[in-house]
Amino acid sequence: MSARGIRVAHVTDAMGGGVVTSLGGMARAQAADPAYERVDVAWVRRPITPTRDELAEVCGPQVGLLELSESLGADRFAALVRFLGRSLARRDYDVVHLHCSRTGFLGRVLAAGTGARGVVYTPHGLAFSHGHSPRASEVYRRLEQAGARLRPGFVAVSPSEAATIAGAIPWARTEVVANSVDAAALGALGDRTPWTGERPARVMHVGRLAAPKAPEVYAAALAALAADLTGRGLPAPQATWIGGGEHEFPADLGVEVTGWVEPHEVRERLAEADLLLFTSQGEGLPMVILEAMALGVPVVASRVVGVSDLVDDGRTGLLGGDADELARHAAAVLADPGLQQRLADAGRAEVAAHYDTRDWAQRLRAAYGRLVPGLPAGPAQP
Repeated sequence: MSARGIRVAHVTDAMGGGVVTSLGGMARAQAADPAYERVDVAWVRRPITPTRDELAEVCGPQVGLLELSESLGADRFAALVRFLGRSLARRDYDVVHLHCSRTGFLGRVLAAGTGARGVVYTPHGLAFSHGHSPRASEVYRRLEQAGARLRPGFVAVSPSEAATIAGAIPWARTEVVANSVDAAALGALGDRTPWTGERPARVMHVGRLAAPKAPEVYAAALAALAADLTGRGLPAPQATWIGGGEHEFPADLGVEVTGWVEPHEVRERLAEADLLLFTSQGEGLPMVILEAMALGVPVVASRVVGVSDLVDDGRTGLLGGDADELARHAAAVLADPGLQQRLADAGRAEVAAHYDTRDWAQRLRAAYGRLVPGLPAGPAQP
C-alpha cells in the first residue's frame, strides 16, 4: 500500500484582514506540497470576511473551501461547533489547525471531549497582550490557559509571540513557523524610487479600523508628520488607511479610508506607498509588513510583539514607542532618499532570505510532526 499524505483542516471564525493572508497562504503552500494529501479551509462569516471567490483566489484551486455558515448571527458559532465536533470525533483530518482565540478555545474543548489528539492552535496575536482593558485581558489570559490545559500545542508565527505564550502558559508546547510571502511575485510588481518631495508622500496603514490597530496613534503621528514636513517647505502627506471599521479620523487630516479591498488590490495599492506607518499595538507576525518589505516600501512601525521580530530597528525599518517618536522616524525617512533606499533594499533581502513561501509547507510539516504523534510519513519525494 502506498503511503498517503497528511490531511489538514484550517478552521477559524475570524476570517478577515491579515488572517486571510496568513491562513490562506499556509493552506496554499501545503496543497502544493506532495507531503499533504488534503488541505481544507473552514470558516464562518464575519462582516469583514471576503467572498468565497475572493478566498479561492488567496487559497488557490487545490484547497477545499468549506463555508460553514453564511449567517452573521449567533447561529454561525453553532455551525462551527458542529463541524469541529464531527470532524474531531470521526478523525477526518490528521491535523486540525485552529486559528484565532475563539476558535482556538472551542476547538480545544471539543478535542478534549472527543479524545482527538491532532489539534494545534495559532493565535495570530494573543488577545490578552494588546488592545483590551486590564480586566478583559485577564479574562482572555485565563481562557488561553484553560485551553492550553486541554491541548497545549501552539504554532506561533513569530518568536515574540512564542515568548508571550511561554510567559503566560509555561506548560505550552510551542513551535515557531513564521508567516511568509511570495517574495519574487511581490518584487515583480515594479521598482520603486525614493520619495524626494515633488508631490505629497503617500503614507499608508493596512488593517481593520479597530482598537488593536491604534488608529488614534496613526492620526496623531500623521498630524505631527504633516507639521514637520510643511515646516520644511514640503507638502503634507497623502494618507490612506486600507481597511474598514467604525473609527472616524479628523476631517482635517484628509485620511482616505478604503474599506475592505481584495488582497491583490491591497498589494497593488501598497506598492504605490512611499511609507508604511504601522501603528498596531500587537501582532503575531504582520503580513502587511512582510508585503511592504518585499515590495521595497520603507516601514516605520510600533515597537510591539510580532512587529519587533520582523523590523530590525535601523536596518529593515524604524520602530517607535509612541506617536511622537513614530512621526519623527517617518519624517527622518521621508527627508532622506538614501535612507529610504537602504531600508527598502534591506527589507527585500530579509524577506527573501527568511520569510519566503518556498519552504512554508515543509516548516509546518516539521512543526506538526513535533506536536502531533503518528502523522503519516507522506509519499516519497521525487
